[in-house]
Amino acid sequence: DESWGDYYVTTLEDYPVKNLENALVHSDNIYFAKAACAMGTDGFTKGLKSLGFGEALPFDFSATASSFGSDGKIGSETELADSGYGQGEILTTPLQMATMFCAFANGGNIMQPYIVDGLYETEGIKYNNVSRASPKVWKSGVIEQHSLDVIVPYLKDVVDHNLNGTGRSLKVTSVTVAAKTGTAEIGNDK
Repeated sequence: DESWGDYYVTTLEDYPVKNLENALVHSDNIYFAKAACAMGTDGFTKGLKSLGFGEALPFDFSATASSFGSDGKIGSETELADSGYGQGEILTTPLQMATMFCAFANGGNIMQPYIVDGLYETEGIKYNNVSRASPKVWKSGVIEQHSLDVIVPYLKDVVDHNLNGTGRSLKVTSVTVAAKTGTAEIGNDK
């Protein structure tokens, strides 16, 4: 049995080795809770801020800023553990999650999302480009290359049928898919 704060949990024994690969592939909340506790509140908070938590996402439309804890502070070890697997007081939008996750495909950089790729005007049957969006980095180097080299293959394993990954239903043959499954919570009654 493991514990933090006022929780006591029993780790499932579905796989014998408790490591980052198995935690990602099988979505092991307990592993991530322990990792957050090992990091400590200051280290975990610093990591969240580096990903843009607490800041408005630079976007064409207004979007609620992601947040954590009460007033940007994690108040207890239990809250830290729950936050380690994305629950507790972690609040974010699907757009923020997608933007952060894309850092794995962009060399560790979080790109600024945009809706309109370009504006065109018609001239007979031709379309002339009036303006075009250009990719912009919002947060640079939030994931180091060494970490990308380790984690990206594990995220690909999440969709592997042979490994019984939690995202195996996302596997397609036409592209390489890397993923991490999760659970959204909306209020106490949903």
